Amino acid sequence: MTLEKTNSLRRRAAQSSGVAAVALAAVLLSGCYTDPATGRIMAGRAPRGPSPQELRMRQLETTNAELQRQLRSVQSELEGVGMSVSTVSQRSEENERAANARGQDAIAMRGDLSALERRVAALESALSKVPGTISSALSAEHQAIVADVNKALAASEKRTSAAVRDAVRQSAGSRSNSGGGGRRDSGASSPPRSGEFYEWTVEPGQTLSQISAAFGVPVQTIMNDNGIKDASKIRAGQTLWIQAK
Repeated sequence: MTLEKTNSLRRRAAQSSGVAAVALAAVLLSGCYTDPATGRIMAGRAPRGPSPQELRMRQLETTNAELQRQLRSVQSELEGVGMSVSTVSQRSEENERAANARGQDAIAMRGDLSALERRVAALESALSKVPGTISSALSAEHQAIVADVNKALAASEKRTSAAVRDAVRQSAGSRSNSGGGGRRDSGASSPPRSGEFYEWTVEPGQTLSQISAAFGVPVQTIMNDNGIKDASKIRAGQTLWIQAK
């Protein structure tokens, strides 16, 4: 065999081998797939995933289910709100009735209050007149009492003065008839100076003012004539010299 034929056979064999390889590759590739996870070529068909339309439908179904759930929730809330509105409306009506009742009570109370205010005003007016009435009554009673006391004191003083004067006259007369003797305390002194004097013995309960009124001689004169420094210190049985008028 010549070289040319040999080369020709080799070329044909190579072409045949190439066609067979291509055919084999085609056959093999038609029943294989590349695993995306490992990158290896796997025999058989690749797993078929959902199409975009199927994915879209699934999304729509999921969205619809979520919307249905939300709708049921909203309906439940609406039912609750409806019950709340009904309850609030009922309570509002009850409150309105109670407010009307309270308004009527308030009107009645205002009427009672007005009546009480009128009664208080009348009482205050009456009370404002009481002090004047009481004052007038007390003043009149006081004046009457003072007048009665003054009359009683005047009568008592008049009786006392008359009794003292009568006693003085009797004592003076008896002294004149007996030569001017009279009662004296032990160690009684003589009249302080020349002139006429009554000799008087102080009686129990008698005061220098009473003696002064009876004789018509000032208290200070009697004190000076008898050396008395304190008018309240005279005693029963004490002898006093009193100027005769």
